[in-house]
Amino acid sequence: MLFRRRLVNTLHYDYFIAIAENKTLSQAARTLHVSQSVLSRYLKNLEEETGIRLFLTSSGCYTLTQAGQIYLKSARKIQLLQSQLHQKLTLLEQDSPNEVRFGIPPIRGGTALAYIYPYLLEQYPYIQVSVTNEGSASLHEKLLAHQLDFILLMIDDCELQRKYDYLFFSLEQKQILLGIPSFHPLYDKGGTATAPAALSVSELSAMEDAPFILPDIGTVIGERVSRFLEQNHLKLNIQLKTSNRLTNEHLLAEGSYAGFLDEASAFGLPQLHYFSLPGMPTLFEGFAFRKGHVLTPMEKFFIYLEYRRLHQANSEFLCPDENTRQILREYGEDCL
Repeated sequence: MLFRRRLVNTLHYDYFIAIAENKTLSQAARTLHVSQSVLSRYLKNLEEETGIRLFLTSSGCYTLTQAGQIYLKSARKIQLLQSQLHQKLTLLEQDSPNEVRFGIPPIRGGTALAYIYPYLLEQYPYIQVSVTNEGSASLHEKLLAHQLDFILLMIDDCELQRKYDYLFFSLEQKQILLGIPSFHPLYDKGGTATAPAALSVSELSAMEDAPFILPDIGTVIGERVSRFLEQNHLKLNIQLKTSNRLTNEHLLAEGSYAGFLDEASAFGLPQLHYFSLPGMPTLFEGFAFRKGHVLTPMEKFFIYLEYRRLHQANSEFLCPDENTRQILREYGEDCL
């Protein structure tokens, strides 16, 4: 391959970023496998050349000044541009185009793909994207069977702790809420989607008169709600089950049913009042890869683009885990 070496020497940016992230010269030196004296001379020369104080030091701890924070952000952007240029030139050398096989839920993933694909094609003009639209359970099976490279997946907090067969990069965290229409006596005691009131299991059990619509058990939320009701020996007046999220939200919006939905969906239905329930699972949405898989630059870029989409949409539920944060830092994201 012709482009194995750096096209531009950006090693000095590696030095600056390592000092900023590690806070001490000793730890930064260990990270970079250089001596402390090399970093000390580098930093002294840099501040003399710029004429600006980039770090404040106290007891061996290096803290960025405001100018240093600006320099750090610029250094990360330059490194990103270097990486992107390298990737584009590398793609030009390949005899055949790359293919990525991506799985998304039918409704939820469509918005993400519509945003991501143009940027992905611009960055990787020879990429071929094969998209599978199916439910989460089916996508998970195909991922493990090597029929898909990665998937957009929603899991609960229990699964997050015992995910043995896949890597997960979380982006959003959401509660499952109970939505109450205005005709019900509990309506005035409820809260908003972002500040729900608390409701006990016994109070939910007393709602035998309220007509409910539930997500079908084949959906992520439906399976969790059904498990919650079974564990608490609850029998509700369920009049309809649907596997279509939009149908569920539309019927709840009409104000004739009580029902369960995640915070993001509840945020779009302010006419309902909301309750949180003890023991109801928390949902985490992100990207799943097979265990042991090493992410390619394209896959990291995919994750970054979805984070950027959610951030630009002012998502109330952004909560990237450390795996995701490491990727975002490569793209100069400081808002974590």
